Amino acid sequence: MALDSSDLRLADSYDRQAVKQSASCNARLRNSAFAASACFEVIVREDYAAARDKFEKVNFGALFPAYFAYRARAAYLLRMISRKEYPRK
Repeated sequence: MALDSSDLRLADSYDRQAVKQSASCNARLRNSAFAASACFEVIVREDYAAARDKFEKVNFGALFPAYFAYRARAAYLLRMISRKEYPRK
């Protein structure tokens, strides 16, 4: 993966392409693409507004495998903390 190799330009390109191509995929794959991209927005781009927009489309309960769901939820919480917003209980 481009991010693992520290090639952020390639990782950015890969992320944008994955989101674009997910439009023609089923709901499960689209959900995963948006979750991964939202994580990328928080962790790499630090674009919390874009992350918020993507996280609004994510069904966290449908993410698989479990470690990915945890990572996405952690990025979601980081976005909220950075903006001093907190999830509803």
